[in-house]
Amino acid sequence: IKAELELKASIREKKIEMRQYTTPALFVAKAKLERQVIKLDKDVLELQVARSRRRGTCSTVTTRIKYALFLALVAMYWSTPLFELPASGLWPLSWFFGFPGHQAGAVGVVAGVLVASQGSSRFVGLLLPVK
Repeated sequence: IKAELELKASIREKKIEMRQYTTPALFVAKAKLERQVIKLDKDVLELQVARSRRRGTCSTVTTRIKYALFLALVAMYWSTPLFELPASGLWPLSWFFGFPGHQAGAVGVVAGVLVASQGSSRFVGLLLPVK
């Protein structure tokens, strides 16, 4: 990011310098500055592409780790209810929360992991700054 900011500052300086070359006699110098600005723009674009690739790789790795942890939790606690509520507390969806085969009012690991995955992705989104 630091190199990107330095390149952008250099581009601004060169554009300001280009504005000073208004006479036809200074056309060659202005054209040279324009080529330098174009080259610096390309360098900035390459840095931005590289940064977005790194960000994508980190995102992919963290997503895979998150799913691996959720699968490990499901495998370890498959037959154990996470907690139990009164049967009427989860009435319309007690079959969903009780999966796999727990009594009404119990919350199984699959439902717990699904709820946790949705909450964790929102929580992580709040923690990570968006640029």
